[in-house]
Amino acid sequence: MRNRPTLAAAVAALCVAAVPASAAARVPVCPVVTDPKGDATPPDASLDVTSVTYSKVGKDLAVTIKVDKLAENVSTAWGDRFQAEFNANDKAVEVYYKRSRTRNEEANVFYQSGLRVSGTFVSDAGIKAKHDLKASTVTITIALTSLKAGVGKSVDGAEISDLGASAQRSFIGTNNRADTVTSETSFKVAPCVTKK
Repeated sequence: MRNRPTLAAAVAALCVAAVPASAAARVPVCPVVTDPKGDATPPDASLDVTSVTYSKVGKDLAVTIKVDKLAENVSTAWGDRFQAEFNANDKAVEVYYKRSRTRNEEANVFYQSGLRVSGTFVSDAGIKAKHDLKASTVTITIALTSLKAGVGKSVDGAEISDLGASAQRSFIGTNNRADTVTSETSFKVAPCVTKK
């Protein structure tokens, strides 16, 4: 009976050792698309996109847009609009989220977030966003079920392509692009790890 704890510890150690150290490395790195600093037009650090990261978070597709220096209120317009842009099921997809001083009032007339597929507004269901002034990021998430309804096919575990994003000036009823990031990068919508 005295040897049982020792035997159990030895078996546990063997089980841990049997798992290859590379197992954790099999989780792919989340795709990041970078963009040169200082190319927003006209210059505005709060709308100057420097990188875009795509990931899967739970049952959502998440897109984190990093800018040079995010402000609570953009200085060159009434508000801003951040937008993830990619292809899914051979369709052009845009998922956007607007911020402004009068966002709640504007929502009575205009959608403040939405999913557009092939240039047509589909829905504002399942879209959330959060911004982090310290990290200078805006993260937009869309439920995979909402994305499936929009593009006509599940993207969970499937590949989306041409990953990009844009930062736009919002003038309540109109939006003007300040910086756009495009790429030929693809992403299999599955768990991934983000680089620190």
